[in-house]
Amino acid sequence: MRRLSQIMLLATFVLSSFAAADATAQLPIQYPPVSENAALQYWLAFATMPTLDAGQEKLLDNWATAPLDDAVNKLLDQSQTSLMFLHRGAQLRECDWGLDYRDGAQMYLPYLFKARQLARLAALDARRAFETKDYDQGHDDAFGMIVLARNVGKDYTLVSMLVCYAIEGMTVDLAAPYIPDAHASYDGVIKAFKALPPSPPLAQGVLCEKRMAYTLLNQLVEAEHRRPGSWREEWKSIFGGETADPFQDAVRFGEVVEIMEKFQSTYDELAELAALPPHQFDAGYLEFAKRANAASPIAKVMLPAMEKTVAAQRRSEVRMAMLLAAIAVVESGPEKLAEIKDPFGSGPFEYRKLDTGFELSSKLLENGKPVTLTVGQKKSAPIP
Repeated sequence: MRRLSQIMLLATFVLSSFAAADATAQLPIQYPPVSENAALQYWLAFATMPTLDAGQEKLLDNWATAPLDDAVNKLLDQSQTSLMFLHRGAQLRECDWGLDYRDGAQMYLPYLFKARQLARLAALDARRAFETKDYDQGHDDAFGMIVLARNVGKDYTLVSMLVCYAIEGMTVDLAAPYIPDAHASYDGVIKAFKALPPSPPLAQGVLCEKRMAYTLLNQLVEAEHRRPGSWREEWKSIFGGETADPFQDAVRFGEVVEIMEKFQSTYDELAELAALPPHQFDAGYLEFAKRANAASPIAKVMLPAMEKTVAAQRRSEVRMAMLLAAIAVVESGPEKLAEIKDPFGSGPFEYRKLDTGFELSSKLLENGKPVTLTVGQKKSAPIP
């Protein structure tokens, strides 16, 4: 009897253990929340990128034309973890690079080089995917590239905006040869494009420059408080000995403070100009620059090179618009262009049929010639 009781007790314990295990298996697993900050995913992508040898550096530099051979396959196989984090970052809406703008002109932006390198890896991976007709993979890589570009520009420094435009241009160069084969839906692509993070506004970049200038003034004031007369050494340490000293005639440090404080309003005026439509900016910028340089001795040093930045922004904008228009042409024919306006003209893009593919051109000029986009022409042979 005693043995029977022991057996029943053991059986009850075993059955209850199975029941508990089954109940535990059915409970949902509670994971810690994942940060919505895409920058953290990008930093993981940068950290897991392979260390490149000279040959691999050359492959990335020539991502659009390099033979898709074993060397490329090896590099891309080593880069899949980085590309995974790139794609994860593309799904997040926030991006904070953790900058401290109080560092001013000495603020470090180490992610800019890494972002361009990651974009080249994605472009090479996408090109291989397109050549093997894996259009879903190619689309994911291209989408990740353009989201990365927009997120890089979110710190609103003008140098980061230039990197943003460069990566966007890389995306256009990647996609254009394969549009006729991809059979993308124009409406679907437009919907996805509108859901992207916004392109960084140039006016915000100018106001970031104003913030940098104010930080510089604080650095000079702090140096002067530590040791009277040392503000000039601080200036030279920031700008280097090759930059002309705009304060060489200043007798009192108070004069420097007055000049720099007065110059703050110049940034506000330039930001208002940068927010205007292109033709209004062009009509007012040259006169503004002339007046600003005449009014302040620091204008040549402190004013950003807006001509370069504006030109890069416009080229990026119009080439992206032509890429979207090219999808419409492939889907519905060149007559569809009548419904799509050239952002820098009064009508549609111009269309020219080529022996292979076609060319679109804009009224926007670069070095005196229209900006164009060639569609459907590959620069290299397919995979052997």
